[in-house]
Amino acid sequence: MVVHWCILVLLSQVQRGSMAREKNMEYMLSQELMHNYDKTIRPAFDSRQALNVTFGLSLTQIIDLDERNQILTTNCWLNQAWIDYNLIWNSSEWGNISVIRIPIIKLWTPDIILYNKYVALRDSTTRKAVASWKA
Repeated sequence: MVVHWCILVLLSQVQRGSMAREKNMEYMLSQELMHNYDKTIRPAFDSRQALNVTFGLSLTQIIDLDERNQILTTNCWLNQAWIDYNLIWNSSEWGNISVIRIPIIKLWTPDIILYNKYVALRDSTTRKAVASWKA
């Protein structure tokens, strides 16, 4: 019984060590990517070319419909996707990390405005962007 317990403890220590190295590698990658990142500059590959932004809206809930005042209250997800050429890395050089999550307030975002909105959008500090090494 003692031998099995020691092996289990050793395996658990190895798993913790590899998870710590992976988290450390992810931290180092995010630091490297954000080191000279300027969120005020449009992240196009060439400044003379357009940056394609895919925009989607997913209706998740209809909360209320006021027919008299013509107001529809909803919950929606706004989905925006683009290639940020400042956030590209070689995953084989970073422990095969293929995805990291970055707070959206640290990144360039397209200036898409919803017109005719009745209620302000939620605070953007809780939203995360998913950065992937694949283009």
